[in-house]
Amino acid sequence: MVLMAVFAVLLLSCNRPRHDWRETYDPNSKEPYGLHVCKTLLSSYVPGHDMVDVKDDFSILTAGEGPSNYVFIGEGFLFTEEEKIILQDYLRAGNTVLLISKVGSVDLLEYLDLEDCGKFLWEPYSYTFTYDTLIYLDFEAPELSHPEDGYPAKFYFNGKVTNRYQWTVFPASYECDSTNFPVVLGYLEDEANFMLMDSSLHLYLHSTPLAFTNFSFLEESGVEYAERVFSYLKPGPIYFETQRQVPEEVVNRKNTPNQNLPEKSPLSYILSQPSLASAWYVLLIMTVLYLIFRAKRRQRVIPVVEPNENTSLEFVETIGKLYFQKGNPRDVALQKMRFLQADIRDRYQVKNKDWSDETLQQIHLKSGVEKDLLEKIRTMYTNISTSRLTTEKTLADFHFLLEEFYRNRN
Repeated sequence: MVLMAVFAVLLLSCNRPRHDWRETYDPNSKEPYGLHVCKTLLSSYVPGHDMVDVKDDFSILTAGEGPSNYVFIGEGFLFTEEEKIILQDYLRAGNTVLLISKVGSVDLLEYLDLEDCGKFLWEPYSYTFTYDTLIYLDFEAPELSHPEDGYPAKFYFNGKVTNRYQWTVFPASYECDSTNFPVVLGYLEDEANFMLMDSSLHLYLHSTPLAFTNFSFLEESGVEYAERVFSYLKPGPIYFETQRQVPEEVVNRKNTPNQNLPEKSPLSYILSQPSLASAWYVLLIMTVLYLIFRAKRRQRVIPVVEPNENTSLEFVETIGKLYFQKGNPRDVALQKMRFLQADIRDRYQVKNKDWSDETLQQIHLKSGVEKDLLEKIRTMYTNISTSRLTTEKTLADFHFLLEEFYRNRN
């Protein structure tokens, strides 16, 4: 048994990945999800101006003269009350702030008293319903857009494509019409991930920090995308930092203090550290070997208890009841529309983000569905997406419209 345990240790040591695939966003790390290349790019991005590495002393932002830029890249950010005052004064002085993170601080947005649509309260970033590890990013401005489908962004772990990855975007409530702010500057697939938040304060938010890591810069398109995001910076010094980076779940708890968010288990931390993970697996292997060789035949055979049966129909009914007891009819309706848009894009190769008259005509010609039905779907979707409250009856009516589309399409 000892020899087998030694063999297990050697096997785990041989299979240990060569790189650290955690999302550290460390500016000095050359690992896949570090920021060494991005930091190097920023250090020479504005000719004649230095890049300053912001560390413990946040008041360094008040020392410069002339326009400058503050760039943060990390998983999430939180600022103290004193730092929020400094950041607000920095913005009001005409400087630019670019915050790139998977989650953002609602508390900071409320404190800065930003211009908004006048119809909502600031909400946390949203998780997309797609778990694809390959997505496409693009810009609203035609001169920055990629000529093909967009700029590819992908998530790998241990050098391989993972089963799932949750990307974050801005809630639909952030989007205003062309006369108000915030203004959408870029998209992740069909959802906003890059915004200018105010007409007078040059505050930019970006929800895809993965696009600025070393791994993304392995391809020319990744470098091009980052440069086009940085093109919104002003000529002047760049204050770059990741010092105030905090884990994603910490920001989520700050944003939603009254919700019971799941605790991050100690095991998840152990498995995130390669050396601890190896020790954990060795412990499991030795435990299994002990049970095999020491516990065999030391007790009577335990009879097998058949599990309770559950038919597929009963399972679906149970899940449906639970979802509608806890769910939100508006969220369900918006999700069903996302599924429809994705189906049309995949089945008919029609980009249908805006559902304009021209887009409806293309869908009509390729699917064979009457334009009257398509216009009803568009009208009802517009009413749902702009309303804060959606009833279950509205959800049911919208569901029947979509079902009619699926029945009548080619």
